[in-house]
Amino acid sequence: MKKKFLSAIVAAACLTSVSAVSMPAVNAAVDGNLEYKLVDFDKDGRLDYAVITGCDSSATSLTIPATFENYQVRAIEDDAFAKNKVLEEFTVSDNNLYFTQVGGVLFSKDSETLVCYPSAKKQNTKYTIPSAVKYIANNAFINNKTLTEVVLPSSVNSIGSSAFEECVNLEKVSIPSSVESIGRDAFWDTKLLENQIKNEQGPIYYADSWIIYSDSDIETVMSDSKAIKVGTVGIAGGAFTEHQKLSLVDIPASIRYISEFAFYDCDELTSVKFPSAIKIIGQGAFENCDRLTELTLPDTLGSLGAEAFKNCTKLARVNIPTSIKNIAASLFEGSAIVAADLPANIESIESRAFANCPNLHNVTIRNKDCAIVDQPDTISNSGTLYNGTITGYSGSTAQTYTNSLNRTFDSLGGNGELPSTGFEQGDANHDGTINVMDASFIARKLSQKKVSELPESADYNGDNRINVMDASAIARDLASGKLKKK
Repeated sequence: MKKKFLSAIVAAACLTSVSAVSMPAVNAAVDGNLEYKLVDFDKDGRLDYAVITGCDSSATSLTIPATFENYQVRAIEDDAFAKNKVLEEFTVSDNNLYFTQVGGVLFSKDSETLVCYPSAKKQNTKYTIPSAVKYIANNAFINNKTLTEVVLPSSVNSIGSSAFEECVNLEKVSIPSSVESIGRDAFWDTKLLENQIKNEQGPIYYADSWIIYSDSDIETVMSDSKAIKVGTVGIAGGAFTEHQKLSLVDIPASIRYISEFAFYDCDELTSVKFPSAIKIIGQGAFENCDRLTELTLPDTLGSLGAEAFKNCTKLARVNIPTSIKNIAASLFEGSAIVAADLPANIESIESRAFANCPNLHNVTIRNKDCAIVDQPDTISNSGTLYNGTITGYSGSTAQTYTNSLNRTFDSLGGNGELPSTGFEQGDANHDGTINVMDASFIARKLSQKKVSELPESADYNGDNRINVMDASAIARDLASGKLKKK
């Protein structure tokens, strides 16, 4: 078929074998029953590879070639096949370096991502996903009308947005404990969800041990609520999105994962209590919750997604756990945060992390080598303007960033290493031993708000901060026998 070139478009998020990326503007084209665009990924003025953006909605079979216009086909947009409801199988060129097929199902070449299960595949009603799969892509099973059951292996880590949307006969899915995130609308318009709604099993609905949807008029989510099933481990993307009556969330102790946009735009939400077991808070999870004022994040938290607290316009206080490694893009953008004390474990501060925070007057960066996106709106009160101070160690990346923007820098002193005082770390009262009295001494000074009176040896856990975690660590190690009681 003669190729027909279309107008220039702005590229959307697409899968590059296994992950979504953003791409510059390119020319789009149609070749056979597939649509493409060519991408200048590194913006050097030269095209780098081809992306499949769509297909003929009447095609029953699609072949993924190795190249298009002599460029390798190495990516597929999320919704490229979503409108085709008669697709029965994929074939893939042996020379394609990025994709493969097994039984007509499309996978990434390394078999770690299930890209697309054909909507009209002639198959038994039960499908067992291969054991190598880690990721189920966005829209992977969308519009399938045959499947009634899907079995996920213990290798699966994430289920993409709309992964099983409109699988109208799907009523059973086993979700292994390995799953850490489920995207928005992953099970929308499935029999699994519709049966629960029809039988009035709400106000909260499930896929296995995950909350996937809830009634919009729900007002509270409590840890002792009968609405939350015992053993629930995760809240899927969008499960409570735009619930305008939801005001109080006390997340049950069993929940470890909160996926993308789970509580997005809950205007009345004023209080959230996180359990000690929480591990992941996904992208935009509490974005636009503009009545939240304060949050306490547990030290078990390993990941905070981009935009998690974006536009929480009343959020003034939130702690940064020592378990967090980076401040994600737009994490606190548009919030009312007053000050941020970033512990030494923070390795990077991404774009717009503290952009447009009108009340922000100080950011303390305790990792002297912290990678900071070198843009004025990484930290700003409005636009590119920032009238506060940035505190860090002399010669640190924090000082370099501050000086490059002609902002005010406040030095913590040397190079980020605490100087020796001659006393063992943990000997807060300088009596030559580490015991319960040191924990009590730290706790007392903190309660009196006299942290400046605590010596450097009070930093028992070595995170370059002196806080209640040092007192707790001393008490814990004494109780466990790690420290000998004296």
